[in-house]
Amino acid sequence: MTEHHTLSDRLRARAQQLGLSPAHVAEMAGVNRSFVYDILRGRSARPGIDKLAEVAQVLKVEREWLIHGIGEVEGRCLSK
Repeated sequence: MTEHHTLSDRLRARAQQLGLSPAHVAEMAGVNRSFVYDILRGRSARPGIDKLAEVAQVLKVEREWLIHGIGEVEGRCLSK
């Protein structure tokens, strides 16, 4: 997986890699669609950690990878 610089970039790229739409990610994570879409549009400066954990689980990544780009993605260790 290539390096992605922002939370939005990582969320978008990972969802696409898994073939999931933002709406599907939200539904599977049990969060509002607006939560995911606001992140993707850069409108959510400080999204909730608990909700991000749910999104990360759906995307099969560690929450820290989603937030900072460091951590596990399907068993591979990735860092900046």
